[in-house]
Amino acid sequence: MQLRQFHFSVSSENKRGVLIDLDEDESVEGAISTLHSRHRRLFVGCSLAVIRPDVSIQRDFILANHERSGFSSFAGRFPGMRVALLCSKQYEHALSHDLAAEVSGNDPTDIATWGLADPTVRHSIISAIRQQELQQFVEEGEAVMAESESYRYHLPSGVYANSFLRVGNIQTSKHVLDMVFFWLIPHLKDVHGIVAETWSISSIALNASRLISRYDSEKSRFRVEMLSHYHDSRPATRSEFERALSRASSKYNRPVLVLVSAAMTGRSLLQLQNSIKAASGAPNIAHFVVLYRLGDQPIALEGGPVPDLCDFSSKIPFDSSMAARAKRDRASIEIDPTTYFPVFVHEKAIKITKKISAINRQFFNRYRNSKAIRVHANASVGGQFYRHHGIVVDVASIVAESAFTTRLYQVLAAVSPPPRILICPPHAAGSAMTIKIRDWLEKNHSVRPEICHAVDLAAPPGSAPAIENTLTAHELQQHLKLLSATDAIMIVDDVVTTGDRMLSYQRSLRTLQYRGRTHYLTGVSRTSSRTTWNELISTLKLNNLGEPHTVTAVEQVCLPDWNEDDCPWCQESAVLDYLLTAHSEDVSLEIKRRANRLRGAGEDGLIDDVFLSGIGMEPMALTPNSNFVRHPATQAETAAAVASAVQEMRTNENIAQRLVPHGFPLRTVLDHHDLNRYTDSILRAALLRVAAPMELRRSKEEHELERIEWVVSKLISSDAHDRQLRRELLVAILLQRLPRQALDEKTLNALREEGYSEFCNLILSNAI
Repeated sequence: MQLRQFHFSVSSENKRGVLIDLDEDESVEGAISTLHSRHRRLFVGCSLAVIRPDVSIQRDFILANHERSGFSSFAGRFPGMRVALLCSKQYEHALSHDLAAEVSGNDPTDIATWGLADPTVRHSIISAIRQQELQQFVEEGEAVMAESESYRYHLPSGVYANSFLRVGNIQTSKHVLDMVFFWLIPHLKDVHGIVAETWSISSIALNASRLISRYDSEKSRFRVEMLSHYHDSRPATRSEFERALSRASSKYNRPVLVLVSAAMTGRSLLQLQNSIKAASGAPNIAHFVVLYRLGDQPIALEGGPVPDLCDFSSKIPFDSSMAARAKRDRASIEIDPTTYFPVFVHEKAIKITKKISAINRQFFNRYRNSKAIRVHANASVGGQFYRHHGIVVDVASIVAESAFTTRLYQVLAAVSPPPRILICPPHAAGSAMTIKIRDWLEKNHSVRPEICHAVDLAAPPGSAPAIENTLTAHELQQHLKLLSATDAIMIVDDVVTTGDRMLSYQRSLRTLQYRGRTHYLTGVSRTSSRTTWNELISTLKLNNLGEPHTVTAVEQVCLPDWNEDDCPWCQESAVLDYLLTAHSEDVSLEIKRRANRLRGAGEDGLIDDVFLSGIGMEPMALTPNSNFVRHPATQAETAAAVASAVQEMRTNENIAQRLVPHGFPLRTVLDHHDLNRYTDSILRAALLRVAAPMELRRSKEEHELERIEWVVSKLISSDAHDRQLRRELLVAILLQRLPRQALDEKTLNALREEGYSEFCNLILSNAI
């Protein structure tokens, strides 16, 4: 089962949905029961769940009895959410009415608000899913080769472009292949074979032939051919295409589909059509479909427009005058007409500049030594484990700080009208901030708002225990009914990481048909990109009943969103646990204590024990004049400040300065010379912790040799700063941030003599 979110619009109102793809032979009711326990967070803020069963099977929307019980269970778990099936039958896509309403005995048309009974709404949702899903395949496959100030791409068609889309890169999994087949289904109705215009999308074509034989038993001998070269006007290219077309069409007796990966001008399609005419004398023997259209206008051939599955034109802008400018002003990168890869790959190392590190420096300076910033900590809501955070910003620790209070009161002074009710999640940070807001409003506006602690505002009576002296969710619902369109409430959240909780509150308020204005206020916005925060603001501000809602953050900082899989200290914990399991008799007491500390960090996390100092060395500490945070600062604050700077590089609006280690043909990585520029051991350790392995690794051998030489020099150095860094360097090698080749026999012997045998043995075991 695969899940992904999508956006759609109904009556000019933006909404979110979840697309649930079932695997072959996976039942609807089985998938729904799994969703209850594993994927609840993905549904926060969503209005619609779309279930897509096995795409190779035709089916209608009549539910079997066992399926009805599954939908009924889903409706009870997610009240107010519409649920529909997305299927195909007789080569046509279709979206059902609201099946959750049907099985609950309600009106599935739901005309009063917005309903799936409207064919225009259903068609719009199907189109939105198709467009966004195919765009996401491009993003996940990193199929777009990035724009650069220094060069442009010379495509096989002869056109110059700022970016290039290699569609073959989307073929990353069977799931992707199956979903592309699903969107191709209407175009396979009247054909008996496929000719792929490039072998780079051969997996898509071959998988389509496999699934179409299951979908339609009359197409058990569906044929597939593919071309090895971009179709230009050369005789050899035309001959290859004629042979492929003849085989796929049974010597021009049966119609075929010509599958085109991407098209901007339509020149290659016109050449293909001309070749078809010349070879067969029957231009209608072939139907065309383009997976990704790059031009801003649909492509037309003799016989009418060519259908495309995804309009990608806004992602790769094209200028007809670009050819002349490219030749004059920029170098060009040739796209190979056989592989559709650039002929050259470029690598650029970028530094962590003072300008980048200064973006969030003042935030870290304001809350130094408040213990608000921790790493490797769990978060809970309502006393229940919520998730793990690689970096935590605890508002409960800074809500009394004058710097925070001053900024909070400035935000509250601009709020109009004052809120009558304050709503926040049931945890200490949210409570502390909400009480401070209530006291300020009472003092300055003579208004003492009611407080409600709740995660689900639409919860039924008695579903959650009341917190003393606050409204229950049910009491809140009654209060909301008494408020007019000119009244306001405030949603208070201590920290916004993804915005899911804010969106959940928004959805609940819509369900309750609240009419007034909403002020969304968060203590700290710590999203992984500024774009994420801006998009959240845009979504939450929308108000069809009056003045836009307000969305404000007291503080804003950019931080990576690390869970258990990405957290560097979780990764260290896994290494140490393996060391204890496999070599417990050789492990020092110090490492056993460290492993226990990481395993038991809980909600407290790590503050001044973030990094491992070398044997017999003092804990690492920041020295004055750091670009990241003012001295003195805790280890956690230092690590978070460095992580923040690196995250700003990952999301830099300037493409040329963005950190993209998987980019193609230009990959950008962190300059390893920064490990020399930043001489503090703690900064070097922080950089090695927060950077991903591919952000440090170099492609060229001479650059990797430089890294190896630097690591060796630090591992055998007698300098106190280098000895202090020793154990962190070994952890970085274990976590693949530094090359293992640095550990030659001489270096290993020196490390063993110093007492690092446990790490040396683990590295040599190749088990991690």
